[in-house]
Amino acid sequence: MKSVIILSFLLFIGTGFGQNGNETLNKPFAQLKSFPVGAVSPEGWLKEFLERQKDGLTGNLEVGGYPFNTTLWMPPFNSPQKDDPWRFEQTAYWIDGMARCGYLLNDTMLTNKAEKQINYVFEHPDKSGYLGPDLGDENKILRWVQTVFFRAAMAKYEKTGDYKIIEGLKKHYLGEMYPHNKFREMTNIEAILFCYDKSGDAALLNFAKQIYSDWEKTDTTDSSPANFLIDKPVTEHGVTYNEKAKLGAIMYMYTGEDKYLEMSRSAYNRILKYHVLADGMHSCTEGMRNIQPLESHEACDITDFTWGLEYMTMATGKTKYADVIEKVIFNALPGQVMNDFKALQYFSCPNQVIATSLSNHNFFYKGSTSMRYSPNPWTQCCAGDINRAMPNYIINMWMNDKDGNPAAVLYGPSVLNYKMPSGEDVEIKQVTNYPFDDNIQFKISISEKKVFKFYLRIPGWMENYRIVVNGKEVSPVLNNGFAVIEKVWQTGDNVELKFEQKIKKVNWGTNGISIERGPIVYALNIKQDRKINAGEKRSSEKFPAYEMYPASDWNYGLALENVDVSKLETIVTKTDYPWSDSNFTVRIKVPAVKLDNWKINRITEIPPEVKEDSNNLARWTKELNEKGFVDMTPQLPTDKEIKLMNTGKTEYIELVPYGCTKLRITVFGNIVE
Repeated sequence: MKSVIILSFLLFIGTGFGQNGNETLNKPFAQLKSFPVGAVSPEGWLKEFLERQKDGLTGNLEVGGYPFNTTLWMPPFNSPQKDDPWRFEQTAYWIDGMARCGYLLNDTMLTNKAEKQINYVFEHPDKSGYLGPDLGDENKILRWVQTVFFRAAMAKYEKTGDYKIIEGLKKHYLGEMYPHNKFREMTNIEAILFCYDKSGDAALLNFAKQIYSDWEKTDTTDSSPANFLIDKPVTEHGVTYNEKAKLGAIMYMYTGEDKYLEMSRSAYNRILKYHVLADGMHSCTEGMRNIQPLESHEACDITDFTWGLEYMTMATGKTKYADVIEKVIFNALPGQVMNDFKALQYFSCPNQVIATSLSNHNFFYKGSTSMRYSPNPWTQCCAGDINRAMPNYIINMWMNDKDGNPAAVLYGPSVLNYKMPSGEDVEIKQVTNYPFDDNIQFKISISEKKVFKFYLRIPGWMENYRIVVNGKEVSPVLNNGFAVIEKVWQTGDNVELKFEQKIKKVNWGTNGISIERGPIVYALNIKQDRKINAGEKRSSEKFPAYEMYPASDWNYGLALENVDVSKLETIVTKTDYPWSDSNFTVRIKVPAVKLDNWKINRITEIPPEVKEDSNNLARWTKELNEKGFVDMTPQLPTDKEIKLMNTGKTEYIELVPYGCTKLRITVFGNIVE
């Protein structure tokens, strides 16, 4: 008798079991739950990305100098703790990134370095149970740095089941009962509720509620619970906003109270409505900005934005957040780091035709090194935080419902291994080169035949798709972006998601347009005249800081007024690594017109904002004395300017995946006849 395949959607709430069979609360009101660290293993290009991280900054960030060349969270400290409390934020990011990358790769070099830090801290609490460095009375509001460090400890617990982590967290939070209601201190709610989830101690839940209540009463910033609910552009510091915005979603997963979820939903709606740039990331040069083509984003926010959206996916069960995560990870992330993961930008922009130690065109510290690719940019938090972005993506690719039914939430080559609550061992292998392939296969192995539901996310951009089970096409019922296949599963079953990635044009205001294909944004790759800045103290032969100047034409507008962009020619080639900056997997040929007078912004006098910073002033003075000018990326021309610049000669240029580019134009002038 033929198996009946039912496709439906399920709202999932309830209890579950931990990795080691210990009963836990498992976020009782969450619609989805992530698997423990280690349940998902990367394959294909995802694994190579992590291996490049290991050989690059993730495994060697001490090459970037202070604070990564210190003893990190272990004494003796190279400088008085109270004199530089920020170092503990910066190094905690790195420790967490090392731990997660190491666990995913089963790499002992990484895990040993990270666990050395974790073990020391948890083995040396003070009398009250407090874990970590003594920040001094004047810096107590910086106790939010424990949130960052404890994420590494949480990853270790999920991977190893070391219950000393949970015991240490309980004593830390319940020993002194520090209020945690200023600056970003309330972000400790994340670790408190993780500990509650694993211990069941209601005192932790009550403590989290009290912290949230105190936060509501005292915070008047743009990242307060009350102001998160206001529909207007964000003015807050980006990392602060993201770290606090997700707390409502986390509270909801343990309480079921709608007021918490509504806060986070509204907070992220504000970002998605007012601040998302062409590469999927929200604008943020420390403070959040608008969506003009020259607005940029901070490396830290790639990690913190997607981390928050992963919690929103779990809390709501809605796939729209996963769509945004993929766009950021497939575009903004590889576009902000070098292919070998040995250098990154502090600020990165969809349009950047130059990336040097003077080229930061943004308002915040204009003319600084913020847009240069280097091992440890101008601010150290980004060098640490960027190591967490891809590991977090991989860890959260697969989620499950209350009954242990698997959900493919984020796509890419990977393997899920876990034990269902009823005892069956399940392996699901995701075979694909997505996002470059138009096909994803899921190969199932299971220790015994079992009826369960298998959830497939259907991305919002995926208009035409087919689901094929063991060679037979099935007709899905879609609800909240998921199709769910329910049948008796056995080893050898195969599910295929087949789709077409259509090319589309995206309008940015009246005179800007960009090109997307599926989750990939396309850009003009500008050839680089690349030099190593040998005088940079944070640069070395193996981990250099770069000065990049344009070495090919870039001043184009796109002539797409009467063109069916879905029929533009695509060129597909086989590549060893899809994020290569010289051999591109999928290219798109587009009609373009050169804009004669759209030229690099050449500055011959020191701007007033540069004069206010002594370090920048010295570097600018030297450059102007030697060359007579400093170059920056120019603003996109206005409609009127485009008409005047239009040479009238159409030619075809090739656009490549955004993540393959370092110098690029992504938002082009719109050529209108």
